[in-house]
Amino acid sequence: MSLTLKITEDQVIDIKKEMADINKYAKEIDAKRKEFEKQYKARIDPVLAQILEIKGIFDSAYNGLKTQVDSFEAAEREKRRIAVQDLIDETIRTEGLQEYANRFAMQEKWLNKSTSKKSIKDDIQTIANDIKGLIEAQEQARKQHEEKLELVKTCLLYTSPSPRDRS
Repeated sequence: MSLTLKITEDQVIDIKKEMADINKYAKEIDAKRKEFEKQYKARIDPVLAQILEIKGIFDSAYNGLKTQVDSFEAAEREKRRIAVQDLIDETIRTEGLQEYANRFAMQEKWLNKSTSKKSIKDDIQTIANDIKGLIEAQEQARKQHEEKLELVKTCLLYTSPSPRDRS
């Protein structure tokens, strides 16, 4: 809270005395505040120390439980990784995509409990279908190339001069 007072020049001497009083009262009240704070701090500090000690017990219990939970979750995640890798291997084997096995990268979302086995299978099958589509496209491109090469050979055969024409 701020208080703005207007003074005149002839009031300056009296106002200086008032200012000294105001300053004196401000110091007195601040000293009372410090004394009050000191009295209650002495009573509060032991209670705060006990609260912090109890909090430490809770923190310790929490951390111990968290370590165990993290360990179980890591083991569960590893089990899921093995199961997902088995699904990948099975798909590679049944689809005959052994030479493309490196294209089946493990996705982190597959290791989450919230991801269903069906969803994982669908994702893996989508990858397999994409690879088969690429293989088919490559095979079609290879056949088209061979057909064009055959056409060029045929054209060259009919357009090249025969040995009789050379003489």
